[in-house]
Amino acid sequence: VGATAGTTVLGAFDPFHELADIVDEFNKGAKSGPGRIWLHVDGAWGGSALFSKNTRGVMAGAERADSFCWNPHKAMGTPLQCTTLVTRHSGVFAEANGAKASYLFQPDKENTEYDQGDKTVQCGRKTDGIKIWLQWKALGDQGLERRMDHLMELSRYMSDRVGSMRDDQGRRYFV
Repeated sequence: VGATAGTTVLGAFDPFHELADIVDEFNKGAKSGPGRIWLHVDGAWGGSALFSKNTRGVMAGAERADSFCWNPHKAMGTPLQCTTLVTRHSGVFAEANGAKASYLFQPDKENTEYDQGDKTVQCGRKTDGIKIWLQWKALGDQGLERRMDHLMELSRYMSDRVGSMRDDQGRRYFV
């Protein structure tokens, strides 16, 4: 089940608790693996709401998902491209995406635990997480919260501005 945290056009959020209840009901008695429904929250745009006390309520229930993705570059000003994908199921991504290609990933080389190649679909993409880690380290929780709050202030201002613009006949317009 794919749930959305912040649609691109309207910024709408799905009811995560209600969706998780449905998934839990279906999965009663089911073991992990085939036959079990997976709940994923796409927080690519709206996942940043988690950083602010003022906005995190729209994310209530997202913590019940099996997986969650977030693109910090979309709302937090993190350099492009920055994407995170996390799951509560340990090892599932490595199992699904690991090619274990002996010609690419030699087990006899040093520091193989740092080789990200077999941990990504692209088999060689740099780890995006370092960008948000550095930003978080520099700004801290409060800095990221201020950033989110400022973004929401700007969106409210623009929404109010667009809603109040009228032509000489009283019709709404936006140029």
